This record gives sequence, C-alpha cells and structure tokens, in this order.
Amino acid sequence: MRKRRTFRGISSTNRTRENSRQAADNPWQAWQKKNDWRAEGLLRFVGLTLPLEMTRVQTAVPVHTMLFDLPSYCYDMHSRVGLKMLQRLVRGVAGAEAIGKFFEQNKVKSAHKALGMALFFVEGGRIQSELIYEPLSCLEQRLFAYQFGLPLNRWLDLRGLVEEALEEGIIDRVRKEVLRWFYGQGLLQCSDWLAEDAVTSEPFSA
Repeated sequence: MRKRRTFRGISSTNRTRENSRQAADNPWQAWQKKNDWRAEGLLRFVGLTLPLEMTRVQTAVPVHTMLFDLPSYCYDMHSRVGLKMLQRLVRGVAGAEAIGKFFEQNKVKSAHKALGMALFFVEGGRIQSELIYEPLSCLEQRLFAYQFGLPLNRWLDLRGLVEEALEEGIIDRVRKEVLRWFYGQGLLQCSDWLAEDAVTSEPFSA
C-alpha cells in the first residue's frame, strides 16, 4: 500500500512538472523546453522534487586527467573520440580483456552504448557528495539493464568491469591512443602525456 501511494505521488508530481514545463510561462521554462534535446530530455527535471527520502552518496568521485586540454570524462559516447574508444573496448584491448569477453559471452543491444552508459554512471555522471533518490536510482538501473537486454546482475557486472578499467588507467590510455590516431603525432607532440606514452602504448587499429 505504501509503494502504491509513493508511486502515485511520483506520478502526480511528474504530471504537475510536465504541465508546468509545457506552459513555459517564464523565460527559464521556455529555455528548458527549447533546449531539452541537448541534455537527452533531462532538462525538464531540473528543480524536480519527489516525496522520497534523499541519500547522500559518500563514494569518492574518480580523479580525472587532462587530455588535450579537456578533462578525460569529456571524451564520452557523445564525442567522436569517445565513441571510437568505446568501440575498441568492446572488441577487447590489452589490460581490459574482461570487457571484451563480457560482450562475447552476453548478447547486448547496442554494445558501445551500453558500455558508454556504464562508463557514465561510474565517471562522467558522478558528483561529489551528490544527493539521490535511492528507490528511483535502483529503478533507473533496472531500466537500463532492460534497455540493453541484460539481467540486472549482468548490467551491474559490466559497471564493475568498467570501473576497474577506469581505476587502472586503461580507459584513459585508449582515449590517448584514439586522440593520437585522429589528430596525429606531430600536432599533439607538445602534450606531455603524449610524449610519455608514445613509446609504451600498443599499436592502434581503427
């Protein structure tokens, strides 16, 4: 009964928020409506509150590195470099063979997108000491697992593999290799990280 009331409250809150967004009776709401597509439909939820208890996440946010004057997490599935990096990881790279094996052993819809979302949840989507609605976050993970055709436990396994590869520097290493391949050794020679890795990185294949 409590669950029914909670989700009824969420549904009511969402309807109120949607009606407010559609009305766009002030410049901020008008801007949200116009630019909602830029944030994959998430701008509509800015300022949304729900009748649920919030939890503060204590897990530390991964430390990023600067690659070509941008934080490493910028090279995600929405960038050309990030997309190529994800495609390489799906095929399998040295140091992260477990990720390639995961996609060999599991039938996944849009493998690189699944990998990109898993990376988002452990890196780019993290905020230090963020507040979350825990029941809603659990539901979100179930929805993504379903979207990619995976049982929840296998989706969480994928997230774990991605987090491990991130912590060990494998993901940033592949990002560097892709950057070098796209933009050339000469153009990036002034970058310290490129000079340091130029000898040690594995040969790149598109």
